[in-house]
Amino acid sequence: MLLVISAIVLIVPLACVRWRSNLQYAAPATEEQAVRAIELVKDWGTWITGIATGAIGVTGLLLKGRTNARPFALAAVSFLGLSIVLNTWLLAILPSLVLRLSATPTRDIYEMHLFDTVYAQGEESIRVGLVYDITHLYFVAGIASFAVAFLRNLEDPAVLKPDAVRKETTT
Repeated sequence: MLLVISAIVLIVPLACVRWRSNLQYAAPATEEQAVRAIELVKDWGTWITGIATGAIGVTGLLLKGRTNARPFALAAVSFLGLSIVLNTWLLAILPSLVLRLSATPTRDIYEMHLFDTVYAQGEESIRVGLVYDITHLYFVAGIASFAVAFLRNLEDPAVLKPDAVRKETTT
């Protein structure tokens, strides 16, 4: 049930997002500015991937066997995992963006097509900014789920008073 609600919460904002590239929204940049923007995207993507990987590890370590926080822990791992996959995809296309900068009139990397391949040319190609937005949305949802799972874990009596729980189960 939690995953269904989470999916709805994530899909509604995406329904309002521009999927296709449109040069009227592009921010004109020089080639140096665009290359610098790509470097910043690389740095931020690397940080998000590291933080998400660490949060997944901490989720597994701290919440192992805790049924109270399990649905939120699963949501956190799912969202953070999707964020890592999308970030990996974005990091993989950065060299392609640099190579295609001179062919882009405005050099706005967020309005560029994800890949200019035979099957995804023109208006049918998804823009880089959309995948970047979805990546951040999943990251934020994953961190929020992680926080709720951690707080739910604190409500668990075994965490608050481990000796009292052990005494109750042995008697």
